[in-house]
Amino acid sequence: MAKINLEKIKNDLFNVRDVEGLKKELIKIKSEISKINLKSEISTESNKRLKVLEKRYADLKKDVSKLQKQADKEIDRILTTAKKARVEARKSFDKIAKTLIEEQKRLSKVISKKSAAPKKKTTAKKTATKTTKKAAPKKKTTAKKTTAKKATTKKKAVRKKTASKK
Repeated sequence: MAKINLEKIKNDLFNVRDVEGLKKELIKIKSEISKINLKSEISTESNKRLKVLEKRYADLKKDVSKLQKQADKEIDRILTTAKKARVEARKSFDKIAKTLIEEQKRLSKVISKKSAAPKKKTTAKKTATKTTKKAAPKKKTTAKKTTAKKATTKKKAVRKKTASKK
């Protein structure tokens, strides 16, 4: 078993002053690392633990890729729905705008016709309606109704008196 002397490697790297020296030191480090067999250095418990961790990592990687695919599908579905809604909203908006423009034109024609019409006709209509209202007389209560009311009240009073005597 070859042990790595990290202090020696660190000191050697700090002593390097040029690129060529750095290359030589890196080649030395590479050869020392390749001599070490990591599997033999790791204990059997650690090796089992490493296999379990590798399996969990692979499972997590699969789960993440599944979730990513699902998320991509959902995002695509949402985007297509939003695009369809935008197109429908645009059509509806255009239809409403067209209707409003037509209504505006129609109203402007009506207003221009009314403003172009002579004012004498409108005043004549107003005076005609006023005279018809004045011509309708108010209804007055007739003497017959008032006497009939008095008679009914007298009859009620007489009935009360006779009822109290009995």
